Order: sequence, then C-alpha cells, then structure tokens
Amino acid sequence: MLGRLIAIKHVQFFTRCFTIATGSLRTWGTGTLPEWPYIVASNHQSYMDPVLHGVVLGPIRYMARKTLFRNPIFGRTLRFVGAIELDRDQGADLAAIRKLMEILKMGQSLLLFPEGTRTLDGSLGKMMPGAGIIAARAGVPVVPAVIDGAYKAWPRGQLLPKVRPIQLAYGRPLTVERKNVRGFQDQLTEAIKGLLRRVRKTRF
Repeated sequence: MLGRLIAIKHVQFFTRCFTIATGSLRTWGTGTLPEWPYIVASNHQSYMDPVLHGVVLGPIRYMARKTLFRNPIFGRTLRFVGAIELDRDQGADLAAIRKLMEILKMGQSLLLFPEGTRTLDGSLGKMMPGAGIIAARAGVPVVPAVIDGAYKAWPRGQLLPKVRPIQLAYGRPLTVERKNVRGFQDQLTEAIKGLLRRVRKTRF
C-alpha cells in the first residue's frame, strides 16, 4: 500500500511540474474541500482526468473499465497508480463496489465519473447514480467537480495529448441520505452543470 501511494505521488509530482511549467492548469474551489475520506464526482473529458485531479487532491483512488487493463503497458500503469478494475459486463460490479467501500473505510478518498465514460464531443452526458449510492452506504460526502479543457487537449481518437488550458473546479460538499439517493442524483447533476457554466465563463 505504501509503495503504491509513493508511486501515485511521483506521477502527480511530474504532472504538477509539467502543468506549472506550461501554465496550463488552473483550479477553483479547493478551499471548500472537506477532510478525507470523501467522493469526488466529476465529468469526464479525457484519459488525463484522474491524474489532473490527483495533482490537486493528492493520491486519490479511481475506477477504470476492465478492458483498459488488457493493454500490457497501459494496464500496468493503471495498476501502478492504484486504479480499481471495473467489469461493466457484470452490470453492478459487486466486487468493485465492495473494494470502494473498503477504500473509504481506510480513510482514502475516491474519484468517480458518474457519466461512466469519456465525453464524445466535450458536452456533459447523463449521470448514473453510483456516487450517491456508495456515499450513502459509506456515510461520506460527495464533492461535485468539473474539468474543462481536457477534451480539447486529448479528445477521443487522438494518440497523444496536447498542451491546452485546463480548469478544475470543486463545489461545496453534498450530503447523501439513503432514503433520497434518487433525488440526490438530480442534485449532483445540477451542481456539476452549474460549476461547468461558471468555469466556462471564466477563461484563462
């Protein structure tokens, strides 16, 4: 576990150096982040999203679909930085959910992408209820978050990322009650939409 956290910090350190050197990253709302553990629920624009969030948040854990682990190089990298394997073919992957609960109980935080996949065109997709369900069971808050600019830096089909201005914004933590998970999904969607509107009004 210690070795994995050190590895994650090394990846985040080099990413931080790159973004500082290029002036390509700006963040908003970090002053409202609660103490760990919590769940960050973010939109999903590119493969670089988890690492960029990690630059700001520290060694946060996240999920990646099972098929990504089949690539010998990329799969090894995902395991190296502590990504959690998700089997979409199993519907509700109970093993992955149990793993997420264990991570939260150990005091680590999670990064989830409620859209379930990267955006096709830069727009926000439909949100799924997983973040609210897990947060309600674990008794932790959910932090709505957005990343903007990563789609232009590394859209689907592009082999390597380009240097583009990227902004990360974090909203105030939201509390989830078990009896209101369905309603929370709408609340989270509106919070993310609101953050995205504000970020896009404030350019570099």
